[in-house]
Amino acid sequence: MLRFFFAAMAFCYSAAAHSKDSTLENVFYYTNESVKICKGPTEVVHLPEVRGEPYFLKYYNGENRSETYLTIVIWGRDIQDLEINPVSYFSSQDRCMTGVVSNYKGKKQIVIRSQDQLINK
Repeated sequence: MLRFFFAAMAFCYSAAAHSKDSTLENVFYYTNESVKICKGPTEVVHLPEVRGEPYFLKYYNGENRSETYLTIVIWGRDIQDLEINPVSYFSSQDRCMTGVVSNYKGKKQIVIRSQDQLINK
């Protein structure tokens, strides 16, 4: 019986460790933390019909597309100063972004407003 208990505990530990690895990114970004992101977004969404014409660069937890662990926001008015096309610019893995993590309605985000927040690897 004791052997069964330890085998079950080892299995549960293994499953818990695996699930933590798939959402590990979620652990590292804290509000007011200055971070450097060098991973391309999972999805880029442009909403030209919304006031401010924002671009949202979304980073999802694994395969679950209902839960983002971070969103990068670029407002339409800032695109000219950044001199980029967000859809194509961030598709390259040679790009990094820096910024301070903030919270908007309980979701973590970084707003990119200036060229010095964009870095080539």
